[in-house]
Amino acid sequence: MTFSLITVTMGREAELSRLRESLHAQTFRDFEWIVIDQRVEKGTRGSLSAARNLGLSRAKGEIVAFPDDDVWYEPNTLEKVAAILADPEADGVSFRLTDEEGVPSAGWMSSGRTVLSARNIWHTAVSCSLFLKRRALGDVRFDERLGVGSGTRFGSGEETDLMMKLIGRGGRFLYEGGERVFHPRFAGRYTVRRGWLYGNGCGLVLRRHRFGMARLSWMVMSQGARALQALLLCRPRKAAFHLAMAIGRIWGYAVP
Repeated sequence: MTFSLITVTMGREAELSRLRESLHAQTFRDFEWIVIDQRVEKGTRGSLSAARNLGLSRAKGEIVAFPDDDVWYEPNTLEKVAAILADPEADGVSFRLTDEEGVPSAGWMSSGRTVLSARNIWHTAVSCSLFLKRRALGDVRFDERLGVGSGTRFGSGEETDLMMKLIGRGGRFLYEGGERVFHPRFAGRYTVRRGWLYGNGCGLVLRRHRFGMARLSWMVMSQGARALQALLLCRPRKAAFHLAMAIGRIWGYAVP
């Protein structure tokens, strides 16, 4: 069993060095690391999804993964994935994404075990902690209209869209919340534009995969609640971010 690890960066050498060190420490050694530097790689247009698709076109491993440039692994991460995916009925596995202290770093993710489905996909599938068998992936690729740098108003949702397509084809993907991939918690700026783009991407995926009004309402209200919480804590920028995300989810769902 071999791995292809596809990382997209914009020349962030400090972040890459930590991932590189964690790869050098892996107990499972049969992997290739494909780094797409968007400063020099033509055809990606700054699009994360386009760059990952380019990486997939060059990947040779039986298992593909998409570690961000600021992600890092435990020394036996690949060994654990190989053992899990030795099961012929498993088409992939998702690990929990946390910071070094074990705090979830991509929203709420369970510490339990389950099989990915439409019911739990929003809390079990983050691109940089996914490991997928290439045969299960087939010809499915990231939608380049979705995600960071896409040039559209749909600034998120690419991994959820990908996994929903694969699940719709009958793929069986496991979630192992007791296993971790490390990623720092978000420390960037909370801007209205970022919230709007993230919200629109989520809304489009909800509509595309026929999630009903109950799911949309829940996801809009959850962002509204977070906006209110931030406002009560005197964090107006964060409140505006979550409000923009809530409105963006409605807009992405309703407007093609």
